[in-house]
Amino acid sequence: MKRHLTKAKWIKQTEETTLNYVPGDVRQAKRVFDEELTPREQMQFVRELAETRAVEFCRAYKNIIDVSYGYGRKRVGKTGKRVIARKPCVTFIVKKKWQTKKEEDSYEKLPKYLFAYWTVKNERKLCAVATDVEDAEQYTAIRPQALPQKIAVQWKSKGDVATGLITCAVKRSGFDNKIFAMSCRHVFSLSLLLHLQRVIGATIHVGSSNSPQVLGQTLDIKGALQDSKNGHSFDAQLAEATDLDALRETLQGLRLSGFAKTQHDIPDKYWIITSRKKIGAHGPRYLINRLIDYERVVASHKILVESQVDEPTIDGDSGSPVVSDGGMLIGMHIAGNNGNVAYMIPTWQLFNPEKYNDVADTEVWELVNP
Repeated sequence: MKRHLTKAKWIKQTEETTLNYVPGDVRQAKRVFDEELTPREQMQFVRELAETRAVEFCRAYKNIIDVSYGYGRKRVGKTGKRVIARKPCVTFIVKKKWQTKKEEDSYEKLPKYLFAYWTVKNERKLCAVATDVEDAEQYTAIRPQALPQKIAVQWKSKGDVATGLITCAVKRSGFDNKIFAMSCRHVFSLSLLLHLQRVIGATIHVGSSNSPQVLGQTLDIKGALQDSKNGHSFDAQLAEATDLDALRETLQGLRLSGFAKTQHDIPDKYWIITSRKKIGAHGPRYLINRLIDYERVVASHKILVESQVDEPTIDGDSGSPVVSDGGMLIGMHIAGNNGNVAYMIPTWQLFNPEKYNDVADTEVWELVNP
């Protein structure tokens, strides 16, 4: 019997058939996602896609280096400026965006929609979620932002000083008579200056290092800040506040109503409370395994929240509390690119004692207004 297809042709035709396959009606799948899933379910949907398929996408497409989820961006106006779009999506971070139609039409062309099933009223329905693409170049300028602001952290008598802000006050179970201050580890441990040294017991001055007003001293209760090959980092640390008046001054009179327990507690619009002003921020976008260059080490964070800001955050804003209109703390600002994006650690991680060393597993942390 004569074969109609050689093995090579059969393989090529099968591959093309698979690549052109769509699991169902795209318009209907989009409608299910847009209209039948609640906003909470939509965000959970894109989160699960990003978390479970990030490695797969990076291996399948040479141009993809990372996958995130949350709100995407769209171009508006004559300038083509990209602004936050109020629709959850999965975002591909690529080495470079395509420049020619030949590149766009290649096998490396990224999918416009991702498909998965979701249970809607006890029925499994196909959903389609849009994807977005971001050029990796914009992320290479992200840096921690610590320069003179509300506090100056000095270690011993060496003259080494780091500066930034206090995020909030914390009570720990088992330490009823003590209040603790929280900020970035790269501020409290002077990590941009002394990364390889074990910095604890540093003195926190209000204002400059010459100020006689002392808030307290840093503790060895901090997250890791290490090379990404050795695991995830966590840029947060505690200090014991021995002067509550000084702590209140560094918090700039901010009264907090609570903190976000999950990603569903984060609103679309919120504020970064710097020492200069409060800066409007929009988002969120959740970044998995994101690298930040700390000058002496490149650290990988398991999850960060990216926001588009109304104006740039600048050096000195590290540790700024990020709050909602209702006064709920939703994160701690740790980095930016002196442009239109800023990064924070979300509060459900900040208030998880398991993220810190030298803390009992049974401890419970509470946000307080001193």
